[in-house]
Amino acid sequence: MNYNLLYAILFSITSFGFFKLHKWWAKERNENDESKPFTYAETFKHWLIIIGLIIAAIVNFFIAIG
Repeated sequence: MNYNLLYAILFSITSFGFFKLHKWWAKERNENDESKPFTYAETFKHWLIIIGLIIAAIVNFFIAIG
């Protein structure tokens, strides 16, 4: 059985959830000025994860319809 469409949907939901988590983290991080040295590195890492999940969702979607 082909589960690629299910994987595409799950990757999409996960990327959206991680995006919301990142936005919440960034808002809390901006309000707290005590620990900001790694903010840019963490933000870059979060965006790499979000983009990777989106790419995985698109690839699995095209595999499912192809």
